Amino acid sequence: DDVANYEYGCVAFAASTGRVAAVSGANKGVGFFIALHLATSGLFSSVLLGCRDSTRGQQAVSDILARGKGKIAPTTEIKYLPLTVGDEASHEQFRQAVEDQYGKLDCLVNNAGFAFKGADPTPFAQQCKPTVDINFRGTVDLTGQSNQT
Repeated sequence: DDVANYEYGCVAFAASTGRVAAVSGANKGVGFFIALHLATSGLFSSVLLGCRDSTRGQQAVSDILARGKGKIAPTTEIKYLPLTVGDEASHEQFRQAVEDQYGKLDCLVNNAGFAFKGADPTPFAQQCKPTVDINFRGTVDLTGQSNQT
């Protein structure tokens, strides 16, 4: 096995045998960098970026490929899949796409989340339900769906 030393660490530079990872909210911030590290780790054959916005999701794929050039095994696939955490139909579509295309999901990173901005005029009592619906209930449902693959 070739071993690559690079700024993200020292790992085997070969895509692992069919392992599939997915990161929700992977188009920016922490989720983007988690997806980048998974892609450069050599531990996964496929890294899936679950994002609400297709334009941002596709851009994140391009950015990961650019930042990871020479650090991502040529056989590693980086792919955007539509995913809106908190939307049960989207969770099911995501799960079905993963099952149809890969047959399994080895690693799910629940990164997507929602927050009202500090200056938002929405009363706190009205902020609670949508926040909990996405950040807790949505994450629980997505994880449950993903465990079915």
